[in-house]
Amino acid sequence: MSAGPWIIFVIFGLICVAVAAEIYLKRNRRRVLSRSQPDPKHKFRKNGELGQDATNLEMIEQANLNNQRMEKANQRRIRRKMK
Repeated sequence: MSAGPWIIFVIFGLICVAVAAEIYLKRNRRRVLSRSQPDPKHKFRKNGELGQDATNLEMIEQANLNNQRMEKANQRRIRRKMK
């Protein structure tokens, strides 16, 4: 038998051993749900800004206007080509 299948077999076996060892080591560890929750003390930023309240809406409105202008220009070009 050539070396290729043996190498694949060994790699597959090492992966199986690693998975089995990880399952064995973590078998009795239970994680409390409260440990995965964020800390309520750090819910808000220090300066009082909240998520969407701190968003700069002027920049978003400007991007929307630019997108509308480009869309109108592209529609004009498409209509010219179709005639």
